[in-house]
Amino acid sequence: RFENMIKRFVSEVSTVENYFSSIESQSLTINQAEISYINHIQFEDESDSAQNWLRFINFEAQNPEDFSCAFRRIIRSEDNKPQGRLICEARSAVGPGEQSIIILTLSARGAPLGTDLNAAKEFLKLGREMIVRLFADITTSSAHQKWERVQ
Repeated sequence: RFENMIKRFVSEVSTVENYFSSIESQSLTINQAEISYINHIQFEDESDSAQNWLRFINFEAQNPEDFSCAFRRIIRSEDNKPQGRLICEARSAVGPGEQSIIILTLSARGAPLGTDLNAAKEFLKLGREMIVRLFADITTSSAHQKWERVQ
């Protein structure tokens, strides 16, 4: 889970930062941060399709053999300047047991508002919040019911 991972991230980066500051007077400068959630959505049976899971997919009459799509949104800072991007990538794949799946990757990538570890941590927290909201926005109501997702 995110809470445990962010603690471990801070601990490990602090260890690296302490090591390098012990051999060089220059401190660690962080200029990019990224957080990604990778979801494997399994189809329930052969009649299932991507549009049952994702709101932005609609193949109308026929489902394609496979698909791949992506979209991006700008992440803006409080002063409305571009700070990074929120990225959604979805593609069909074959999972264990030859079962059809969707690989849905949601990422937030950009420049923290500062160059220290705390600024990177804050960007990752913001990115996580944006990813969770995007996931809820792009997945269907029926998917939420199947997952027993609580708002």
